[in-house]
Amino acid sequence: YFLLQSGSCQSPVISNSECATAAAALGISSSAAVDDAQTFASDDPPYCYFEEGSLKFNRGSNTGACNAADQCICSKEPIICGASQVTFDFGSSTPGGGSASDGSLIFSNAGTAADGSSVNVRIQSTALSMEPSLLNG
Repeated sequence: YFLLQSGSCQSPVISNSECATAAAALGISSSAAVDDAQTFASDDPPYCYFEEGSLKFNRGSNTGACNAADQCICSKEPIICGASQVTFDFGSSTPGGGSASDGSLIFSNAGTAADGSSVNVRIQSTALSMEPSLLNG
């Protein structure tokens, strides 16, 4: 996670619970995000943001930009690489999933990469298919 003070998040934090988790990870808040009670506000950004010492969240309808007063909390940008470049071992971790408000499917999981680093995977798509050989390792 990171704070953004201009523009908009390429990978926004799109749930209230993840907003609180992200803020805690950044050390800026240990409380739940407050619903900003706005719809289509042009002076506040969509989704998760930090304003005047308060963690705020909306369902993405706001249209304002991230700025120094309204710092957006974004997910880290995804790293795109070919299948031959990285191997993930998810061991016995249990995947989580659900659906987003736009009807797309969400799959998320955490694990450890072959090099020992932590890996968080989030896939959101309206259509997703994988070859059986990829599913079997």
